[in-house]
Amino acid sequence: MGLKKQPGYSWIEVNNKVHTLVKGDRLHPQAENIFATLEQLEGQMKEAGYVPDTDFALHMEDQTEHIMCCPS
Repeated sequence: MGLKKQPGYSWIEVNNKVHTLVKGDRLHPQAENIFATLEQLEGQMKEAGYVPDTDFALHMEDQTEHIMCCPS
């Protein structure tokens, strides 16, 4: 019996409706717009001086910084 990791997810409430976003899932009807907006926000955060603390990240991927910011 092996352990299976559950994917990360985020959710947001808009107009009293909860939208769930699962890591890597592009099935949401507004996925393209959502992820484009997240990329814009990530850029604005970096311009403002945000640097994520990756010291405790549990994965060793080239995009650790991006992964910690966005659920794409």
